[in-house]
Amino acid sequence: MSTLEVATDNLSPVLYKEIVEIISQNLKKPQRLLWAKASSTSATLRFDIDQLAVAVANSFASSNKYPFENRDGTTYASIHMPTGAEKEAFSDQIQRLIVDELQTLVRAQMGQESIEQFVTSLLRPIETKNIVGMPYSLEKPYPFEKRRLHLAPRKTAEDPWLKGHKLTLHVGDINTFMGQVMQGICNYVEQQQVCDIEDLENVRDALKAMANNPKSPLRRLQDHITKQSLARIQREAKVGYLAYLHRGMQMWKAQGKEEGMKLLGNLVSRLRRIDTYIRQAKEDAHFQVSYQNATFNYRTLFSREDAFDMLPIIPEIEGFLGESTDQVQGSKTFVSGLKLKLNGPVQIHGGGGRSVYQYYLALLNPDSKEYLAREAEANSRLRFQEKVLKVALLYYFVFINMDDPAFDPVASFEREVLEVLRTGTEDAKVTALQTVQRRIVSCEKNISLLRGTLENFLDHRSIGPALAPKKLVLSLKRSILVNDIDSMVTHSIFFQEDFENNGGRDVLKYVAVEDANASAEALCKLPLQIIFEPMYYYETDDKPETFTMTYETAGLQALPIFLAPRIEDAKKYNVIEQANRVMLYYRHHSEMSPDSAQAFAYRFTFLLLAYVFIKVLADSISTVEKRKLFLPILCLHATGKAPDQQDQKLDEETFMHALSKLLSHMLAEDYLSNSQGFHINTVQGQGPNAYKLDSARYSLYTGLPRKFQLNQSLPLTMVQAPQTSHHALEKLAVIVVSSRKCDVNQKTPEQYQSTVFGEFVGIERLEDEYVRVGTLSTFSINQEARQMYRRPEAIIEQVKVWYALGYRHFLYIAQAPYSSTLHISDKAGNEELFFMNRDIIQAIRDVEKDIKIYPVFCDKYYVVNHRRKGRTPQKVDSLYIDDIGELSHLGMQDLLAIPDGW
Repeated sequence: MSTLEVATDNLSPVLYKEIVEIISQNLKKPQRLLWAKASSTSATLRFDIDQLAVAVANSFASSNKYPFENRDGTTYASIHMPTGAEKEAFSDQIQRLIVDELQTLVRAQMGQESIEQFVTSLLRPIETKNIVGMPYSLEKPYPFEKRRLHLAPRKTAEDPWLKGHKLTLHVGDINTFMGQVMQGICNYVEQQQVCDIEDLENVRDALKAMANNPKSPLRRLQDHITKQSLARIQREAKVGYLAYLHRGMQMWKAQGKEEGMKLLGNLVSRLRRIDTYIRQAKEDAHFQVSYQNATFNYRTLFSREDAFDMLPIIPEIEGFLGESTDQVQGSKTFVSGLKLKLNGPVQIHGGGGRSVYQYYLALLNPDSKEYLAREAEANSRLRFQEKVLKVALLYYFVFINMDDPAFDPVASFEREVLEVLRTGTEDAKVTALQTVQRRIVSCEKNISLLRGTLENFLDHRSIGPALAPKKLVLSLKRSILVNDIDSMVTHSIFFQEDFENNGGRDVLKYVAVEDANASAEALCKLPLQIIFEPMYYYETDDKPETFTMTYETAGLQALPIFLAPRIEDAKKYNVIEQANRVMLYYRHHSEMSPDSAQAFAYRFTFLLLAYVFIKVLADSISTVEKRKLFLPILCLHATGKAPDQQDQKLDEETFMHALSKLLSHMLAEDYLSNSQGFHINTVQGQGPNAYKLDSARYSLYTGLPRKFQLNQSLPLTMVQAPQTSHHALEKLAVIVVSSRKCDVNQKTPEQYQSTVFGEFVGIERLEDEYVRVGTLSTFSINQEARQMYRRPEAIIEQVKVWYALGYRHFLYIAQAPYSSTLHISDKAGNEELFFMNRDIIQAIRDVEKDIKIYPVFCDKYYVVNHRRKGRTPQKVDSLYIDDIGELSHLGMQDLLAIPDGW
């Protein structure tokens, strides 16, 4: 029986039929897309996917059509097909128009040979040292060493091996927020002395009704405050961390560091001056400016959590160490790691390896070639203009007279910059920005001095310091209220309309983190503590544990696949000419805008054809077991890797690098596969990064199964323990799981679809005292949100498969569920645990009664290695802490800590 249902998720159905048909049409055209070549030493199959992808993209160059139904509120649209019939039709279309056509295209190049015969001729035994053109021995044993550390919150007489800092944020009385706001509004109305008792009661009744209505402005305000405030607190913590380091330097009393310490103190005071400046008692109109025919508000821009991120020296909060909720007290505690950004090089378009300071300083000269080039490359012109204005204020306040603690930038900034941006001509605005640039262009020396001072302090082995918590309040200001009392009393309109702008981020205009005694004019105050603490990691008396690792290569065959740029200098590929290989070519296309239909068509085509083409080749092989076929994917780069930036042009090399990871993950569901990026100069052993070749080759082969043996140099009891203990596990499967949203509509943000993906890794004890480690399989599935956190089918099915092959114990690893909100859950801990919630754990256990599952959260944090200088290269491959009592100092319980960044 058929039924009609009204969809409530607002997800946009995808419409790929047209683009798939155009791809198929281009596959049929007589053109040299694919060609095979054999010599006495190697054989190659080349596929110029780029040529075909460009042809498809050009079909959409002037198109305004979306490859999905463009519903209002759509954020992501990737795979949503509402009915099973639509999914089957799409699958059939891919088979008929893509798979079959590719097979026809490949056969045309094989001559008298079948596809299987030719592809089999490309295979080489994995023992061959030169399977990818870069010799690497897979037969010799490789030594590994690990050391145990112990963690202490206070320094001892010994020198620590590692040292770091952790941040603890404690917010209290969260469950009183609604009551405080309601009472604050009533107090405000009463203080105006224009309402009688009945009016006040009407206001109270209206607020009570709003409190019980999930869609009311009051409840929406609460939602935005709980979602956005933690990021604002973290911004305050960044400035607080600089002040903490400055206090540590004062305790340090190091000779010759006075200038650097003064600069750090000035940086802290200037950043706090920005906060007080935008929160002064002036109307929003005072901060309203325009630039290139667009209007912006400085108060809004500098209320957000990212206001200081463009500084060359600024802390970053990174690494989840713990989160706890006290539902009775209504408090939440967040524990995180910390690291410093220290004016490093910028490699994105226009950066050219220059420092962060130089990179952003260039935005203050709108007439320069660099500015114009970066403006043309910007994904969003509005975001680019916003960035220019933020740099103007931020760099003026911080770097004008940077070494003068008595200088107050407010008056001169308003006279020289703000007034011009408010009322001046566009030419005057350009001149004002250029003047700021000229005044601060010589600050690089001070920045270098500050960086050196911070590095020297962090390298000091015994300075913490240990300081008392900083007690503040998170306050919601009365300025969020409308100015018209009659609107409140008569129409129950209480709040400014703009607090929900920009996804609720603009509510931060009305939020402050401040001293409790300074929080006047507040509707609500939540007590806040910010705590910085040192973490010291000391070497134990234990002897290091040493292991030998060897690759399991017996019977394995390799089919190397290269994603390679088409370049004029073919000699750069000489190194790989001796390898049998499949070459998939790409080119650079600066003419494509990253958010255009043309760019989407190019990427869609390249991704689809690359995967289907490799699958056609691999699936044709019947003489090699699937788990005995290794598909290494080497992504060759002609330029440096660029980090993600919202305002950059279509970056083919970044896309290809991501594509190589995606391909290897999808192929590893059936075969052995891994990917690795190589710069062409590195492959040739040239350039400053030639030293990275060994580690890159090692990384490429991590997709192969390996055997580890504990060396016999350890005490006999340690060596014999695995033999004598009947409690030792014979097999352990490690499940690693993650997800990424793929179909979302912001009007119904809780009803989305995600791609759930991960891998199963097998650890097996062998009879010869070796332990075998290797990928069992990867997995991926698209699933609705309401199902994926209850019963992720891909994980359940994989558990069934590996249970049937003898696995009973499963180590289950997922990203730490950092909520980043002040929400107090009433669901007894099952909410916000994502892939670690009870439903999923129980669903895995329900596969069979004797399954044992061990849930583990993972994340990373950063520390400083005090042994990295002035010594022989580090021989230890792994440092770990396994004392649960010591780990409690980090804010973690029952976790194994492996510090990163050393």
